[in-house]
Amino acid sequence: MKLSLIRSMTRSAVFELENGLCYRPAHPFTVQLNGETVYTACETNVFSLFSLLPGTPYTVAVQAEGETLTLDFTTEAETFFVDASRYGLVADGTTDNTGKLQAALSTCPKGGTVYVPAGRYRTLRISLGKAEGKNWWCVVFPALCMPGASDLSNLPDDTDTLVREPESYEVKFKVAEIFSRLRELFDA
Repeated sequence: MKLSLIRSMTRSAVFELENGLCYRPAHPFTVQLNGETVYTACETNVFSLFSLLPGTPYTVAVQAEGETLTLDFTTEAETFFVDASRYGLVADGTTDNTGKLQAALSTCPKGGTVYVPAGRYRTLRISLGKAEGKNWWCVVFPALCMPGASDLSNLPDDTDTLVREPESYEVKFKVAEIFSRLRELFDA
């Protein structure tokens, strides 16, 4: 068994317990951060730690299957902090916050953090960075991008299901399905 750091960010980090199983461990395990218990019964091989301080060294320990695995890591330094609520966001789930959230994201330089308070925010398209499609994993694995995802009560119902029951959905690529159907038509 091995404990790996997938990604360390300014205020959160993502880890994987490599135990030879695909998604869930054989038995729940305990996670400690600097000697303090964070999770008493973690039931996924990939887990996140939140509310960390930027540029700070930490030690994470996992107790699983009679073994204790430890890993030292340091969160990324934070170069800039933007509080998106100062842009007038409305967390009612109906007000269009697209322009306000995009403004907050656009003012944050590389290495900075945009803090969005817990709540339901309605937005249309949001562009991250150069909007080249390199952040697709934020859609597939929202917990990597949204530290607030640890409080599932604030997520839309369909996202809640994605986070709690990832095996209950299937990722499909509509364009690939269309091409496959067209190919079948022409091959027939």
